[in-house]
Amino acid sequence: MYVKCSNDKTCKIFKAEADVFTSLIKSGEVKVLGGKDEEPKGCLPSYVNKETMVYLQVAGVIDISKEIDRLGKKIVEIQGRKEKQAAKMNIKGYATKVPESVQATNTQKLEEMETQISEIEKSVTKL
Repeated sequence: MYVKCSNDKTCKIFKAEADVFTSLIKSGEVKVLGGKDEEPKGCLPSYVNKETMVYLQVAGVIDISKEIDRLGKKIVEIQGRKEKQAAKMNIKGYATKVPESVQATNTQKLEEMETQISEIEKSVTKL
């Protein structure tokens, strides 16, 4: 398993806890990559958050068509949540009645879902 971090602080955390991750996921090894490192070949990327991606070695291990189907279902599920979130944010009076902190949180959630969908779509094209 590979973990790619976009900033040094997150990389340091993952490097310090690599043995814990190896134990938790029963992986042979966890390699931590920096933001400038290339994506590992033969791996399926998985979006964690805006700072972290996880890459699992899948070459020769999984059925690609089943994985594409699974990722397609995941996109549909996230798209549904995104549409519900957008509907909440588009109700009449939202901008005036909902506190700014809640609006900011809701906007962040919506952006996070958009990023997840984008990253999953990238994963599908790499399969």
